[in-house]
Amino acid sequence: MPGRARRRGERGAFLTQAVVFVLLLALLASLAIRLTYARHVFVHKARSGASARAAAEAAEAYALACLANTAFGRDHCSLASITCLPASVAGRSLRWSASGSPPQCRLETQVGD
Repeated sequence: MPGRARRRGERGAFLTQAVVFVLLLALLASLAIRLTYARHVFVHKARSGASARAAAEAAEAYALACLANTAFGRDHCSLASITCLPASVAGRSLRWSASGSPPQCRLETQVGD
């Protein structure tokens, strides 16, 4: 009888170890999935930020080139000169607004998605 009790105890220990092992594998798999997803989100945000900066720089360069031919912000605030600015640059929508009067005339740019 003592031998039989020992076998039953060994079987219980094996099942306990198996369950703990499966739980550890599930935990590691969950962490791996989370890390992979977090990396994906981080890379996407980094690319999106770089793309937004590039679009903003392109919009600014375009605006400066467009307004260099006008008297915008120099002698008078020519609000009509906004019509020469595009609705989008590099596939990103732009919103232009001008305000002020001499001597301060501002052109504000908002780069959309």
